[in-house]
Amino acid sequence: IRLLIDDVGSRGAKRAFFGDLLEAGGQVERFLPVNPLNRQLALNNRNHRKIVVVDGRIGFTGGMNVGDLYAGISSPWLDLHARMQGQVVHSLQEVFCQDWYHATGDDLVNPAYFPRVSEAGSVWAQILASGPADERWRAIHTFLFAAITLAHRRIWIETPYFVPDAPLFMALQTAALRGVDVRLLLPGKSDHPLVLHAGRSFLDELLSAGVRVFEMYGAMPHAKTATIDGIFSTLGSANMDQRCFRLNFEANAFFFGEGVALELERDFLELCDMAVEVTEKSRREVGQGVRLMEGMSRILAPIL
Repeated sequence: IRLLIDDVGSRGAKRAFFGDLLEAGGQVERFLPVNPLNRQLALNNRNHRKIVVVDGRIGFTGGMNVGDLYAGISSPWLDLHARMQGQVVHSLQEVFCQDWYHATGDDLVNPAYFPRVSEAGSVWAQILASGPADERWRAIHTFLFAAITLAHRRIWIETPYFVPDAPLFMALQTAALRGVDVRLLLPGKSDHPLVLHAGRSFLDELLSAGVRVFEMYGAMPHAKTATIDGIFSTLGSANMDQRCFRLNFEANAFFFGEGVALELERDFLELCDMAVEVTEKSRREVGQGVRLMEGMSRILAPIL
């Protein structure tokens, strides 16, 4: 049992909390421990990935953290994870192995951890990881941007934190302007109000281009998904914000084919039925004080 936790995200989980696991023979390591005395204090470069791999044969990834909050125990919280089997699990495990090596120097590339996989399903899947070391290409960001610009019919995105950079913002606008059905499902309330206000500062321009925006108030939608034309889809850890695309270590699963995309679209529509649609009329009713907060928050967009 190897458990890798981010030192900032899991700051409240002290070593004593893992006592039983450690005593039973499990290993617990922290990713990029924060040391105030270190000149290379990496508070921004955090591991935001959510990965579980069992026996090299079954993998889980998506938006779910581990905690009472994220399980919906302490508050209404909606999330999404995917269970995968087949060769794609090895790709997911490679990401974990790289992170483990980064944290410990322990090389897990061993045939014993990568059993031969002969069975194959009907879904084409690919794991993409990105992070500060991927600064040149920003794989997840680039893949999403390309998919959005190539869309013909619809682009449906669910994200809890929406702070797009200029290329993605323009891609969504131009897609809507050329007649693509572009929809965003966002929270109406957030555990990060600054991010919420920054994201809302983009809505007027998106709405004027024809993008439809839905905000959920009864629960916190924390899943990070996108579907394109009913044939391409993704879910994973990356929010639609600049922190995830540029600063954090992230991992997303991309699926090619109708099966997963249509299932995600059905889920998306059900959530939209529970949400409130934001319109140009409702945005005109927003007070000056709120708009000032939105504008000030937008200044911080590159690090949100």
